[in-house]
Amino acid sequence: MDRLILPEPQGLPTVEDILGRMDPRPNDEAGALIRKAYERAREDHEKQLRKSGEPYFAHPARVAWLLAGLVNEPVTVAAGLLHDTIEDCGETYESLKAQFGEEVATLVDGVTKISTLTVQTDQEHQVVNLRKMILAMARDVRVVLIKLCDRLHNMQTLEHLPLARRRAIAQATMDIYAPLANRLGMIRMRTHLEDLAMRHLHPAAFANLKKKMEVRSKRDQEIVDTTRQMLSEELKARGIPAIIQGRRKNLYSLFRKMQRQGLSFDEVHDIIAIRVITDSITECYDILGIVHSLWKPISGRFKDYIATPKENGYQSIHTSIIGVQNEVVEIQIRTREMHHVAEEGIAAHWKYKEGGAAAPVKGWQNDEKRLQWLRQLVDWLQEVRDPSEFMTDLKTDVFETSVFVYTPKGDIIEVPRGATALDLAFRIHSQLGLQCAGVRINNRMMSIRTELKTGDIVEIITNKNAHPTPDWLQFAQTGRARNKIRHWLKESQHEEFLERGRHLLMEGVRARFGNNVGEDQVEEILKPTLRSFNVPTWEDLLVELGCGTLRGGSLLGRLGQVLHPPEQKRIPRAIRRGRAGAIVLVDGMDGAVTRMARCCSPLPGDDIIGFITQGRGISIHKADCVSLARIRERSTDFNNRVVPVEWGDASNLMQKVTLRIVCQDRKGLLSDVSAAITQLAVNIVGAHTSSNLREGRAILKFILLIKDTEELNTVLNRLATIPGVLSLSRTVHEKA
Repeated sequence: MDRLILPEPQGLPTVEDILGRMDPRPNDEAGALIRKAYERAREDHEKQLRKSGEPYFAHPARVAWLLAGLVNEPVTVAAGLLHDTIEDCGETYESLKAQFGEEVATLVDGVTKISTLTVQTDQEHQVVNLRKMILAMARDVRVVLIKLCDRLHNMQTLEHLPLARRRAIAQATMDIYAPLANRLGMIRMRTHLEDLAMRHLHPAAFANLKKKMEVRSKRDQEIVDTTRQMLSEELKARGIPAIIQGRRKNLYSLFRKMQRQGLSFDEVHDIIAIRVITDSITECYDILGIVHSLWKPISGRFKDYIATPKENGYQSIHTSIIGVQNEVVEIQIRTREMHHVAEEGIAAHWKYKEGGAAAPVKGWQNDEKRLQWLRQLVDWLQEVRDPSEFMTDLKTDVFETSVFVYTPKGDIIEVPRGATALDLAFRIHSQLGLQCAGVRINNRMMSIRTELKTGDIVEIITNKNAHPTPDWLQFAQTGRARNKIRHWLKESQHEEFLERGRHLLMEGVRARFGNNVGEDQVEEILKPTLRSFNVPTWEDLLVELGCGTLRGGSLLGRLGQVLHPPEQKRIPRAIRRGRAGAIVLVDGMDGAVTRMARCCSPLPGDDIIGFITQGRGISIHKADCVSLARIRERSTDFNNRVVPVEWGDASNLMQKVTLRIVCQDRKGLLSDVSAAITQLAVNIVGAHTSSNLREGRAILKFILLIKDTEELNTVLNRLATIPGVLSLSRTVHEKA
């Protein structure tokens, strides 16, 4: 049975193994390039060993072997052999260019620049390297083909690393590389990476599912053989040429389905799939009719990706039937060209040769459209500033589940789930978004903040006098739209944002480090870090902060690594209603009455500011409290009413925190979420749930008693791992 995985070579691949894997075999000139690269890499890595003890050269040799089966393109295979020589062996771009040409050297250099992606744990370093990878991929997508094969072989040999390291690499593979392979249409690569990552992230579930699949292997093979025989005989009688393959769902897909729908293994009924590959689109639809005449189709399980292809280029007809032995079987029907693209994705562009030059297969004419999302992503990368926002938006805009909408002309456009009509306008073109004045959805006038659903027909209405307003930032969901809106706002209100940014930064500095730290000192410390925030000048940094593109917390964190608040004599006196203990220490104000602000309900561990109120003592706010920022804008004596505060003995402080959890609705969801919280010994004091059956979503609200930010983050991180959880947000309540 074809399990659609990339086979591993036995032992160290020879250069003949690599050349023999390419079909057709390279001509003499191309073969000489690969032989030369093979010998150069072997010499450069001669004294190096892997963690397993085998020669390091085994790694680039196997990467090249994988590439040879993926792309029939000598330059890429040669670059795969040499991909570690700059980083590990002292080779330079110039030396490789002199030996192998500019194209090979550029590919190796591109891979080298993103090679540190998974070894960094600091989020800002991770963002920098992600940027490098995406920009390198935009310049030449073959860089990522090499990186994916590099990652695949590393995942195949991961067992030789320490446990923590294995899990970190597996998680990065699941979060970044597998979705990226999927986005490039490389389905075989994605499924293999997912299974390998699952083995290290969920070892018990992996072993259990693997064992259960082995138990039913014989029966599945019988079903596949009988189905293939019945269908083959019918197609032969009708004179329709076809290749019929059988496969089973990969383990991670099976695991995800069980988790998402709350199913046991025995309740999953579509483990087997049959693929039918024929010559023409007409024959695809003829075969569909024959399949439905042989077996009963299941209502609601038919998808025509030939008429409406996925944005990554995937085309096929899917239908599910009640087949042999009453087993649910998915039938996939496609042409040969569609099959090449479905299996190899963008790699199919280089796989087939005519006269020694790369030539796209049929059906790859819309190459530019397939990479449109990548070019838009690169455009967005030039504007995004905040590292934490970048990571969130990257996963939302690029890797998360999508919905598909239609233009009035019938073109299909993919947007992230939850995107609004305004997001779609910016997705199509920046100018369309900036001049968006209204929207017509399914021939009805709707608000531009309307969330889009798959199948919507959307017409964007523009007006040359329309322009973004600050409230657009409240309902725009995609990073691209928000950054375009912010960019327009800051260009039109530059001076206002400059002064606001300077004011916000220095207020944060005074609250955190005292009044003796001036702007000149702050500028001197932060100027060397401007590149990490993707801004060229100090003034630009302040403007980005003023318009909300940058968050003050990341700047203050950088300052905190250099600055230390001056030692001051503190009089530890704070009063908490009816309870003893210094919850909050107020600098120099003995006997001060304090209370936690209800607008932001700070938790121990949050950065806090004290604000003197009239008749109610000192109100304790989070440093980034939105309500406090509004007071700052309205108040003429704000600075005189701010006092330095810090957490004291807050061990007995408990705050009510409401978590809003948006999920894909499924059986057992509420039980999973409740169990995850109680397992962390966190008390649930209230709960409310609601469901949207049309969208298949559930909104869960839990009121929890939380003692500090560390405990809250532990809860959020645990809930984020539950299958089906789409978003988590915090609202606040009066303290307990």
